[in-house]
Amino acid sequence: MAKATILILNYNGKKYLKEYLPEILNTSNQNPIIVGDNASTDNSVTFLTHTFPNVELIQFDQNFGYAGGYNRLIAKSEFEYLVIMNSDVRTTPGWLTPLFDYLDNHPDVAAVQPKIRAVAHPKYFEYAGAAGGFIDRLGYPFCRGRVFDHVEIDSGQYNQNKQVFWVSGACFVVRRKAFLEAGGFDEDFFAHMEEIDLCWRLQRLEHKLFCIPSSLVYHVGGGTLDYGSPFKTYLNFRNGFNLLIKNLPAQTLWPTLFARIILDWLSSLRFMLQGKFSQSLAVFKAHWAIMKHFNHTIKKRKDFNSNHPHNQVVALYNKGIVWQYFIKKKKTFSELIPD
Repeated sequence: MAKATILILNYNGKKYLKEYLPEILNTSNQNPIIVGDNASTDNSVTFLTHTFPNVELIQFDQNFGYAGGYNRLIAKSEFEYLVIMNSDVRTTPGWLTPLFDYLDNHPDVAAVQPKIRAVAHPKYFEYAGAAGGFIDRLGYPFCRGRVFDHVEIDSGQYNQNKQVFWVSGACFVVRRKAFLEAGGFDEDFFAHMEEIDLCWRLQRLEHKLFCIPSSLVYHVGGGTLDYGSPFKTYLNFRNGFNLLIKNLPAQTLWPTLFARIILDWLSSLRFMLQGKFSQSLAVFKAHWAIMKHFNHTIKKRKDFNSNHPHNQVVALYNKGIVWQYFIKKKKTFSELIPD
């Protein structure tokens, strides 16, 4: 009997649906699949309608981004578990069973993710999630298996189940009740880091998050928006800053924001020295957007805090990975956080 809905958001990803959707169907454990289309222009809708008539398709009249698209898909699901995955994910036989089993046996866990390797380099972890996500005290995310741009070979070093700070938006399973309790994805994020924001709120509601490495998938990454895109840089800097505004305790909020401003400007300077002028400009555009919508973000912080005060200590990595990575040359997760 189905216990989950598999939700796939598509935007101009016809080639990925063609390649990976048959495998998803074969490994779905007979759970229903819903594909939401964010107003694609690459003939995705016609392809899905004719090739996969048994897959439910929901068409949106505009691109609502990752956050808005999935919120609308989740509103259509009534099953206990939600499997949220990108269209550029290749699944493996039996991948869902360890994830469902862990949730079944651990009611205090709200969400789990599989181990994620790269399609292009199958021995390596994939950038966007690897073996589970963490975040440092200044709001920089990193993973078991990936710190900044350094991605490790998967040699079994992270094969233990591990409580994590965030699960990857590329592929994870979440309890529908917990997702709705936390308020869903913040649609102002549009795309990128919205899953970290959700996970932070889930933890403030005293839920736990885990990576279950006995489940394995492969991810293309950058399937909708290339990693080198200035728009992606803009989203990451804007959303990373707003993530802190919304979720940090009051006593650490302003010193952290000040430090992040300095580091973001240094990042912009680094882009400029590398000749990446559009990337450098994207950082300043992000800061302008943060200032422009600052009061709106503060209101969201106050609204959540009024019902969920900071009585739950969320475990940030208590050092700065910028210093650890660039100055102390600690390039791997195990060097940062030894088991």
